[in-house]
Amino acid sequence: MASLAHTDSARVSCSHNSRLEKELEELNDGWNPYNITSLGEDSDGVHLRAILRGPQDSVYFGGEFVVDITVTPDYPFKPPLLKFMTNILHPCIVPTISVAEHRRFTSSEGGGIDLLELKDRWSPSITLNDLLDRVLWLLRYPARATVRTGHGGCCQTASDLLGDAAANPPTSGLHPVPTRTVLPEQFRNAARSWVTAYALEGGAQKSEDSLD
Repeated sequence: MASLAHTDSARVSCSHNSRLEKELEELNDGWNPYNITSLGEDSDGVHLRAILRGPQDSVYFGGEFVVDITVTPDYPFKPPLLKFMTNILHPCIVPTISVAEHRRFTSSEGGGIDLLELKDRWSPSITLNDLLDRVLWLLRYPARATVRTGHGGCCQTASDLLGDAAANPPTSGLHPVPTRTVLPEQFRNAARSWVTAYALEGGAQKSEDSLD
């Protein structure tokens, strides 16, 4: 497996997609908040890796979450494929560990993300950094994320622990309001325990090993 490179030494590139090439040039010039690095290119597309750091005001703070990105030749007319490689307890992210009771949709691949911008709300104007911003929003607001996506059924365990916090978040009109929902203690404790087990130093590698 390719090792993670630091931003200042990583030179990501693309040989055939002018839009992606432009984005990668901007990353190489220094604006690379998610430490996107290259894993190579093949017939499926360009393979990248990003690091999401748990937001300071969230239950995921202190964790570093590896997300693999496959940018297909159809980009930006079709969204890239995103997959969490680090295990995380979140209602909109399929756990990477092979424990059936943690999955609502058993056909979903481990690490899959329930995000509207990866489906009906994709727009060619969305950049890789924009997309990762939206994934980070899921980590900041796990309860409201279930309302925004419409189901949040990627992880049954997380949805059950959130309970009414996910079912009845504060709203303004048709949309959840941008204020913090109080998360149940049982969810906070479980999410923090997963951060400790999988997303601290060495946690990313442990999660990847569970996919083998």
